[in-house]
Amino acid sequence: LFELLIYLIFFSNQFFLSWAKYVAEKTSINGKYMNEGALSYKDDNWALSIVFYFMSSSAGSQTSNFNVGFLCEENPRNLIANYIREDCMTKFFNQSIQINPKHADPYALNKIGDYHYSEYKRNRNIFDSQKAVELYLNAFVKGNQQVSYL
Repeated sequence: LFELLIYLIFFSNQFFLSWAKYVAEKTSINGKYMNEGALSYKDDNWALSIVFYFMSSSAGSQTSNFNVGFLCEENPRNLIANYIREDCMTKFFNQSIQINPKHADPYALNKIGDYHYSEYKRNRNIFDSQKAVELYLNAFVKGNQQVSYL
């Protein structure tokens, strides 16, 4: 889904403009931040992109939360210190799947599943293991066939 969105943003200006317009109509300032974040990302200005998406995610945008998590994970040009990277990625992916669980991105579900599984391996807490399996299954049902630990 994310790859499709990126493809449509970069190669279909009409889709990008209609998407930005729809979001802006719902919440004008939030839509502006999301639009600026997308344009900054497209212009290869990742630092500015992360700032705009972060401001938009503070308003509760599921897409922006996912985008901040993705940018934290990719960490281009080491913009985010390594000791903050995993916490940033986990926090924003987790927020993105909690805002609207029915529309959670499978990639985010997989990443949070990986986090719970790694916590299970460290602490042997059965809750983490069960939560990881639940997230992996949800990601698989939504079309993500790449489950890292199973």
